[in-house]
Amino acid sequence: MDHTADRVNSHISTPCKRKSVLSKAGKVMEFLLSDATQEFFDIVRLFITYYAPYFIWPLVLLVTALGINLFGLDWFCELWGDPELRVAFFFASSSMLMVVAGSLYMLRPLPCYLVEFSSFKSLDNYKLNTEVGMYIAKMSQQFTDRNVKFQLKVLLKSGLGEETYGPGFLFKENGKPCLNEARDEMEHMLFGALDRLFYATGVKPTEVDFLIANICMFYPTPSLSAHVVNRYKMRTDVKSYNISGMGCAAGMVAVDLARDLLRVHKNRYVVIVGTENITLNWYFGNDRSMLVPNCLFRCGSYALLLSNKKSDRSRSKFQLLHSIRTTIAADDKAYCSIITREDDDGIVGTSLSVKLLDVASKALRINITKLVPLTMPASELLKVVWNVVLRTMLGSREKPYMPDFKKAITHFCIHPGGRAVIDGIGKHLRLSDYDLEPARMTLHRFGNTSSSGLWYALAYCEAKHRLKKGDTVWQVALGSGFKCNSVVWKVLADVCPTFDCNPWLDCIHRYPVE
Repeated sequence: MDHTADRVNSHISTPCKRKSVLSKAGKVMEFLLSDATQEFFDIVRLFITYYAPYFIWPLVLLVTALGINLFGLDWFCELWGDPELRVAFFFASSSMLMVVAGSLYMLRPLPCYLVEFSSFKSLDNYKLNTEVGMYIAKMSQQFTDRNVKFQLKVLLKSGLGEETYGPGFLFKENGKPCLNEARDEMEHMLFGALDRLFYATGVKPTEVDFLIANICMFYPTPSLSAHVVNRYKMRTDVKSYNISGMGCAAGMVAVDLARDLLRVHKNRYVVIVGTENITLNWYFGNDRSMLVPNCLFRCGSYALLLSNKKSDRSRSKFQLLHSIRTTIAADDKAYCSIITREDDDGIVGTSLSVKLLDVASKALRINITKLVPLTMPASELLKVVWNVVLRTMLGSREKPYMPDFKKAITHFCIHPGGRAVIDGIGKHLRLSDYDLEPARMTLHRFGNTSSSGLWYALAYCEAKHRLKKGDTVWQVALGSGFKCNSVVWKVLADVCPTFDCNPWLDCIHRYPVE
């Protein structure tokens, strides 16, 4: 009877044990696949990848010391005393060093120099201050009285000043947003920036090898890159690219593409030109989520000349160190946070979600996770790793540790998308008013100019004579999709503003403003 009872109990306990084992295995897999654990492994992997070169020689010395400890110093002395073995060892070690040195030289990435950049300032006739903006809104007779007041309220809280620039059709009698007006705006903004860039650098348009045109909301046929090639009569073998639909982060996408091109093509010039078309994207409906862009977005443009030629290093202002791109479009909430759609009346506009700041914070956090191992000193990296260990391995409820970016970054060019965006990023990164000044003053003087904004912010640092040799500059852009893209530049020499390319020189004495 006892044996029978034992067998019955064993049969009953076996499924329980299996369930227990499967439950534990499930918890282990859940732990390994959790976001915090993946974050930990990503940091460790990037840490090892970035710092591996610094550990090679200490590792060689350690292996040598262990060999002497195991075999004894006499064995090495006897081995070295044989003339034939000594000669063989000399040639083998010399050959190995030459192979390693040659491999490292051949595999090193080509540099990416920013020779010059131009930020364009539109005509004074197109200045869109609050009074003019409200007059245009009322005279259009497209908005309800409540929504006119709503736009005024947004404008007064937006952080925009009284000298931002609007599209030309707004200032014409009976002006309408049509294709011809949109083309006129593009020509005015793109060619204005490019003319100044070519004049300042002395580079001829026929010397350009790659052209990248970046306009998010306007894509006619022929393309805008073809429009630029036609205007400047560029070579027949120039490689041109169009970037559209990428939003305010597209400028950093263009820089990342230029870096990849310069890595594999020697002795080349890349020109990037970008703006945003306001004419065809001015909203004349009454959906408030679509009225906000009318209040924030203004006209602006920029042009960059990048090179990997050794001869250009001495005259270049910056060298690209890192480029990190992050997209969280797989998240439906992020994907729909900035979207072009029709309102209830069939009028097309760009809608901004109330969850936009939360989405931006998530994208920025992921981007920072990838950037930190590449830029932070070892002391900050160890703090990050220890914080991750506490949260993942030991179950601590501590908040994720935010590194002190000022230990690695000298200047910050934050996307000037709006006052709330700038303040939110500044709070998240623990930045001072001095650090946020370029973004805030750019928003005040030029408004949200989409991908151009970061270059107006960098031009502000240049006009204030902040950029000194050896400094690092971090540009952070946020855009639809949702994306967070960032690049880190190294200042190659004390930077002085170029008169034709810097739009701040006639007003920099008035800034900063409260």
